[in-house]
Amino acid sequence: MKPRYLQQTYCILLTVGLVLLYFSAAGQTRQIRLRNETITTTPAVKLAPGARFQAQGLSVQTPATGLFLVQFNNPVQSSERAELHTLGVELLKYVPEDAFVARFNNVSAAKIGELSYVRWVGPFRPDDKIHPGLSATARGALSSNQLVAVNILTSPDATPAEIAGVRSLLSSVQHETHLRQGAILRGTLDPARLPALAQSSSVLWIERAPRRKLVDESASKIVGGDDGNVGTPTLTQQLGFTGAGVTVCVADTGLDTGNTNTMHLDLRGRVTGFKYYGSLTDGSDGYGHGTHCAGIVAGNAATGETDPDTGAFYGLGVASGASLFIERIFDADANEVSPAPA
Repeated sequence: MKPRYLQQTYCILLTVGLVLLYFSAAGQTRQIRLRNETITTTPAVKLAPGARFQAQGLSVQTPATGLFLVQFNNPVQSSERAELHTLGVELLKYVPEDAFVARFNNVSAAKIGELSYVRWVGPFRPDDKIHPGLSATARGALSSNQLVAVNILTSPDATPAEIAGVRSLLSSVQHETHLRQGAILRGTLDPARLPALAQSSSVLWIERAPRRKLVDESASKIVGGDDGNVGTPTLTQQLGFTGAGVTVCVADTGLDTGNTNTMHLDLRGRVTGFKYYGSLTDGSDGYGHGTHCAGIVAGNAATGETDPDTGAFYGLGVASGASLFIERIFDADANEVSPAPA
């Protein structure tokens, strides 16, 4: 029988060996995790299969301009970013693991693949930009000649003219926000135009726009506790802590119609009053943010509407028995209004 210290040493060495074997295997095979596709890469194959290039009318050797995927051996360093910039490559959006959607400006994939710190290079295809659920929805809408509500993320380096080109493909635009990571456009799309939208080199992602509601049970249970069921109040509400007897003031963009007699059912009977300022003439919500926040606070899900995917209540707030007093301090464009002089 082996001495105890030899058995312990053997176990330690075996564990270390297994850990090293795991990391060695992990180093050989890695993944690029797009939202609708997972690409497995190995150090031995630095370029995507030729078919992936040919489908886009591209050649590995010929300089190209457009969107590509670039995966690095390790987290990219500032010096590597600088070198890529001089070669005509701009990194636009991070993709796990250690990969980016990148814009190539007259540079070949083969040239970038030769860099010691680059693990894999391949085209960022139009299909990579479209949420799978949108593809199915678009097919159904195309057959019925219906418009589809979509959200679009553009490249952070997209010019005003390029964004205008994206906008022109939409049948209507409801909202447009410009952020550091790119512009987000919400609008309606003729499904026949989806391929052209996905072909745009200024578009990074397209998905079906969610139907906007107040706030739902799932969000409230993050704060108020989840009993593990759907279609139920939060744990704090089940224990009697509903906010009844408490009035919460919400200073925002107003609330719903601004009229307590025609208030949304989830809040009806618990709005004690409105106050509005400056040039505003009522407490109605022309922007939507104040209604959203008021629902988070005090919605009681009285309409009984539920999420079709989860069965969870829409419109259930954290304090479903609380009363509200609404101050409208923003106009319909979300601009702060100045109070009238005293």
